[in-house]
Amino acid sequence: MLKAAGCGLIAKGDVCGVDRDGRLTKTWADAVSFVIKSTDPSLVGGDTWDADVGPKPEEPGVEPVEPSMPAPPAEDADDATIDAWRDAMAAYRAQVASYQAARAEWQKATDVYAKALPAWKAAHEKARQCVDRIAFCGQVPANVSGEFEVGDYIIAAASGAGIKAVAVKADDMILLQYMRRIGKVWAVRDGRAWIDVQHG
Repeated sequence: MLKAAGCGLIAKGDVCGVDRDGRLTKTWADAVSFVIKSTDPSLVGGDTWDADVGPKPEEPGVEPVEPSMPAPPAEDADDATIDAWRDAMAAYRAQVASYQAARAEWQKATDVYAKALPAWKAAHEKARQCVDRIAFCGQVPANVSGEFEVGDYIIAAASGAGIKAVAVKADDMILLQYMRRIGKVWAVRDGRAWIDVQHG
């Protein structure tokens, strides 16, 4: 999902809001619904946020290999051997000319790639900072403020101007809280609440 301007970093497992434009926000007053950031998604759909960045520059192929010069004939070589060597040298000179042209093209492509790749990476990272991966189903760990236990509902609550996740017992929950639910704790692992993702 796209982030609203000024949203900033959302930690994995944090609850955040969705504003009226359908963008992620960490500001309570701007949120009309609530979601949780995914930690380790096994499936990502609709991941087209970098479409405007363009394809990653292609790395040039393998550097051309310089041809080897034919070994000169022995001093007492016969005419046929010398003629064969001369033919081999003529072919070698043609190969050298072809190699030099190919090497120049390869070097040019390598120089272009060396400049294009950092620019692409910077643009890609800038675009990536504008989105975050949100859990729409499955199970995720949640960063919960305060105490919780299995069976509790995790809801979004105000934390100053920001947003936090807190646990509410099912018997204590009111409708407004239920509408802000993120999920229900079904396990506690390494001190963290693991929830089945729900959306109020």
